[in-house]
Amino acid sequence: MRIACTLAVAFALGTAVANEPPRSTFQTAAPYSPQLDVAADEAIIYGVNESFVERAEGWKAQGYRLALMTGISWGGYGDYYGSEVDLKVDEIQTSKQGRVYMHGDSRVVGYNVPSPAYVDFIKNYIAPAIDFGVERLYLEEPEFWAESGWSESFRAQWKRVFGSEWVAPDSSVDAQWKASRLKYQLYHDALRDVMADAKARASTQGRDLECLVPTHSLLNYAHWRIVTPMASLLDIPEFDGYVAQVWTGTSRTPNVYKGVRKERTFETAFLEYGQMLHLARSADKVVTLLHDPIEDHPDRSWADYKHNYEATVVASLLWNDQPRFEVMPWPNRIFRGKYRLDEQTPADAERTAIPPDYAVEVLTVINALNDVTRYPGEAPAPAVGVVVSDTMMFQRAAPHASDADLSSFYGLALPLLKRGLHVVPVQLETIAQTDALDNIKILFLTYEGQKPLTPAYHDVIAKWVRAGGALVYVGDGSDPYHHVEAWWNGDGANDRTPADDLFDRFALDNAARNEFFPVGAGRVRILKARPRKLARYPQGDEEIARLLEASRALPYSGPDISRPAPRRLRPHRSRRRRPHPHRQCGASLRLSGPRGRNDPLIGNNRDQRDHRKPARHKPLDGDIHQLMETRRLGLRC
Repeated sequence: MRIACTLAVAFALGTAVANEPPRSTFQTAAPYSPQLDVAADEAIIYGVNESFVERAEGWKAQGYRLALMTGISWGGYGDYYGSEVDLKVDEIQTSKQGRVYMHGDSRVVGYNVPSPAYVDFIKNYIAPAIDFGVERLYLEEPEFWAESGWSESFRAQWKRVFGSEWVAPDSSVDAQWKASRLKYQLYHDALRDVMADAKARASTQGRDLECLVPTHSLLNYAHWRIVTPMASLLDIPEFDGYVAQVWTGTSRTPNVYKGVRKERTFETAFLEYGQMLHLARSADKVVTLLHDPIEDHPDRSWADYKHNYEATVVASLLWNDQPRFEVMPWPNRIFRGKYRLDEQTPADAERTAIPPDYAVEVLTVINALNDVTRYPGEAPAPAVGVVVSDTMMFQRAAPHASDADLSSFYGLALPLLKRGLHVVPVQLETIAQTDALDNIKILFLTYEGQKPLTPAYHDVIAKWVRAGGALVYVGDGSDPYHHVEAWWNGDGANDRTPADDLFDRFALDNAARNEFFPVGAGRVRILKARPRKLARYPQGDEEIARLLEASRALPYSGPDISRPAPRRLRPHRSRRRRPHPHRQCGASLRLSGPRGRNDPLIGNNRDQRDHRKPARHKPLDGDIHQLMETRRLGLRC
């Protein structure tokens, strides 16, 4: 009887583990190798070609759950685009100067303008992987460059959607706004159609398929001048969630604080992860957080990679959520790559394999993420919110591009974060969700660099203020995009701004410009200033600090914002893991082996970066380090 009960419990626990979603994953285009086995739950096989089944079978045989990842806006799609000789240039994003946007230095992989024919091609491209039985489909990086919009395909899409002749995007703020909204819509529709077809195909085979979109954060895409359907993906019934592609390459993008423009990897990563988590949480969607022990830039050093990896991992763990983790992309470029040892190493010096201490650190972090599920404390920590909107991406190109350093956001967020406050980037498009403003004590808002797509957002903000919230609006009304033809100015009939519509709901007078003005149980304050100017002056952050201190003096019934709620760490009680070998028997690491190969899916140029955006996810050449050889020793211990 005792044995029977034990078997029943073991069966129940095993079933629970098999049915739960993967907590950890990684992506690879390589076949299985013990040197690349990082003991995650899921292997994401990149790309479908003649080797897909062999690669997938190899990882499956080692107990991995399987998924497929491919690009939605670019990829090795020679069967559709043709060769360099007969390339379909008309369907590739193109600038006014005639620049054709290619991925990295590739001559055949371009950033696509999604046409119906291209969408049908993607559906057929992924079909063999669905038939093979992958559990999840990752359609990564739907990217449309803000400075593009001149290709013949884009002009045709303009006429199809708007029913009028194409207008040059740089001819007016209205034209740029309209072009950006079209780019936003085109990839929303492409993803909607591909995901619907993929799920229907899996359903006919009696299986469920989860569809996710790996994407940079809104903050990074806006900073890099790229348009993507971020919050609008939540409108797609077949969409299940995001992979937050936050890593050293995005988070080291310089921003400005107190007049100093520099890299702030930790702070930027914290805000990037926060934006993605708040967006997904408000709609109850899956979010997977990416970590990367190196980055796409091949000329950095191991010391640089390590420092920034630690910054991004710690930043991700400071959020009171329970996400999944992509523990790394491309393990072969980490465990087989060679880079400079540190920043003092000459550029022409012989490059080295991953230092053993860093290899152990990376594997230990992965093991911890595998084995520990983080539980929130008694309540989420109270926070200061800074509003962000997808429309940040609509103002990033001529004729009046918004601030190059994205100081409309960082000029408000960094002074708060630098004072130790829990700063939440609050997504405007999801603010109507019932819990979007939960635990937000103070909300900072600007419409310099972004705009509200509907007046319904103001209804929610007004209700929140009257219930006891404190709203700080920062802006001087000088943004040219206030005058695009939109709902707040009667489609161009008057000179009103979106802030005017918001202020009307509070019946504000001039007192609100000098002190907090009472509105119901809450308060409103207006600071007539441009956030980017606050960021550029050494004393600019003091303006934000004074507003913060004034708001703290207000009556407030919520928890003390200066005291984050406690958090507990507990092991997941139903997980069964393949142990890491260095935990089992402490075997030493061996660092030697033959040379690696280029990724066959997208050609030999993938590791060469576009000067404006790194070509993401290229496994680099280098010696194979049999760092993971100890796994086999460990499993036999």
